[in-house]
Amino acid sequence: MKKRWIRLQKNRDFQKVYEKGRFFVHPSLVLYLLRRPSINNGRIGFAAGKKIGNAVQRNRVRRQLKEVVRLYGRPDFFNECDIIVMIRKPALEGRFNDIREAYTYCEKKAISWLKSNSKA
Repeated sequence: MKKRWIRLQKNRDFQKVYEKGRFFVHPSLVLYLLRRPSINNGRIGFAAGKKIGNAVQRNRVRRQLKEVVRLYGRPDFFNECDIIVMIRKPALEGRFNDIREAYTYCEKKAISWLKSNSKA
């Protein structure tokens, strides 16, 4: 059975990740990462600002992104991290595979950063 993510929900948790975390950028999305050794499970949050479009467009892209993370995400690498995936405007024009490629690109950069900065 695949390990599940815990959702990041509180505004203060989002703000902490934005302020203290590291970010990895793609034209379609930004992945924010904050390492927290005190937690056991990774937490993830999804964000889409009002600049993206109306609520229907934001929710459609957010649903697609959640499905990408569910299918292709690797929570085993982010055990001690809080993650926020912020959608950008070019994601609206993209298809599911474009969003998948953008997420996997940022995820690979984040994993390599985690490996290079591990305390091992």
